[in-house]
Amino acid sequence: MKKNREKDDIAHRYGIAPYIIVLICFVTLAARVFGYMETELLNTYIDHILDKDYIYIGIMVSFSATMGLITGFVFGIMSDNTRTKYGRRRPFILLGGIGAGIGMILFGFSPTYFWCFFLDVIIMGIFSNAYYAGQRVLVPDLIELHHRGRVNSYVNIMNVVGYAIPIVLTLVANEIFTAPNPNPLETGNILTQVGHVFLLLIGGLSMIIMGILGFIFLPTGTPKSELPPKKKFKQEIKETFNIKELKNQKEFFKLLIAMTIFMSGVNAMLSYLFNFLFSIGISTIDLITILIVAAPILFIVI
Repeated sequence: MKKNREKDDIAHRYGIAPYIIVLICFVTLAARVFGYMETELLNTYIDHILDKDYIYIGIMVSFSATMGLITGFVFGIMSDNTRTKYGRRRPFILLGGIGAGIGMILFGFSPTYFWCFFLDVIIMGIFSNAYYAGQRVLVPDLIELHHRGRVNSYVNIMNVVGYAIPIVLTLVANEIFTAPNPNPLETGNILTQVGHVFLLLIGGLSMIIMGILGFIFLPTGTPKSELPPKKKFKQEIKETFNIKELKNQKEFFKLLIAMTIFMSGVNAMLSYLFNFLFSIGISTIDLITILIVAAPILFIVI
């Protein structure tokens, strides 16, 4: 009786069953773990396993970012206009999680640059953004307005945890799965293929597992009868890129330009960060020291 009363109090406090909040947090956690692996480990695979020049990393990252820009926008419109008995977001979380997860796992066995490019840009580029289209709107979809601040704080905590977990795993891999660089023209260490498979398997499985669990246990959200009428894709495009309305959003565009420049610098550095750290043969203790010093600064700045 007392336990049931406590559950009712928690549900009243957030306007929804507590397990749903926990599930939203873990769906977010999976996205962050996957995002870290995609940003860092795919690039080291190109360098360490395929022994390709950095230009190949830049090409793949550029095409992947372009694919993300397009599919993120398209899947956002599609999910808003989806009407199924499973809700609007759950099908995208399921299919996106499974597809992106399988793509990441297979990447660890890629024999050529072509397969790496195909799996990252096409498979992960499409399916991961389908997952994100459902995952990023779970709080506004499922949580009442006056409860969102507190729930968002929990989600933000899981965002931080989602970066911390793969960093710790990378430190473990640096200790166990590194070897001297076999290329006589280069110095430092490389992360072996076994090490890449280990880390990419974790990133892929996190998306697959949470995609399935999210589909099964997340509620459908707003009933279909209460949703606004579906809009055609062309109509959504016209409303989104309404020139008259966009002209009135000058401050927004100033912020958008500033953030684009800022994040371009950050992501340009992060794309090659671990390639550089491995190339100088840095020890795990040194890596931990760097993280202890740099993490608080980056957290405050970013």
